[in-house]
Amino acid sequence: MPSKTIEFEATPKFIPSHTRGDRDFQGNGPRVYVSAWLRIVNRNQLWARVYMFAKETRRDWTTVSGSADYHLWNGDNENVVSITRIISDPFSFDRYEDLNHADDHRNLPGYELVGKFVVSGDTHGNEAGIRTGVIVHFNPVEIEYEEFADGDPRKTISDLEPTPKFVPPHVSGDRDFHGNGPDINVSASISVENDTEIWARVSMDARETRSDYTVARGSTRYLIYRQDKKIIQILSDTHSSHSYRDNNHQNDPRTMSSRELVRQFIVTGDTRGNEAGSRTGVIVEFNPITFLQEV
Repeated sequence: MPSKTIEFEATPKFIPSHTRGDRDFQGNGPRVYVSAWLRIVNRNQLWARVYMFAKETRRDWTTVSGSADYHLWNGDNENVVSITRIISDPFSFDRYEDLNHADDHRNLPGYELVGKFVVSGDTHGNEAGIRTGVIVHFNPVEIEYEEFADGDPRKTISDLEPTPKFVPPHVSGDRDFHGNGPDINVSASISVENDTEIWARVSMDARETRSDYTVARGSTRYLIYRQDKKIIQILSDTHSSHSYRDNNHQNDPRTMSSRELVRQFIVTGDTRGNEAGSRTGVIVEFNPITFLQEV
């Protein structure tokens, strides 16, 4: 079987959730554990799961912990029908105690999945759930794969309608972000259900950056495509996500790459007056998708 070497872009900065203690490590570490795991999804996509855990070394044991998935590569863009195996190292991790307020560049050997973890541990002031996080830089990855035959009649491209506006529920704080952000995380993923349908799951988290930390968070599902023939496999991107800090009272069109599932997230974050649970939300516009169907 043929093989190829792929180079990835670095991930966005992943900020794990604050899970314990106050939000300030206060120079007490933290002890940090970071890892990245490369896996095959939908036969011809490569995704990385990034994990970070950081814990203060003294009481009150301030802690952050969590993981996030990032879509790194889509074989459909290079005529790859199936990745048969990852030849190079699919996993890397590192652990250490943070002893400063600067970002730490944790370099790994060239034969590992990760070339460098760029870690923000302790900073000046509060950081847990806010600034503590990690960016992952990858070494080149080698895969073995199967190719599409030219003119495969099963391969289909279709447009998708945008979703209605999803307004996540208000879960904490008052209902007004008061111009303090919010920090926004939005995502969308699609999957085949009932053999002939494609459903989208849309998620949004909007969090005020100052006390009382107003939060709107939730997810929902939409039927976005249906046909008569059985859908065997989605070949194009099945997930997109985006994070940013809202600094205005307008809708924010957040445009993604043409290779991703989502063409644009249209986000309403802060507005004038109360908005959490009532106006804060997201509309998802999709790029055309490619899939295999029965002929």
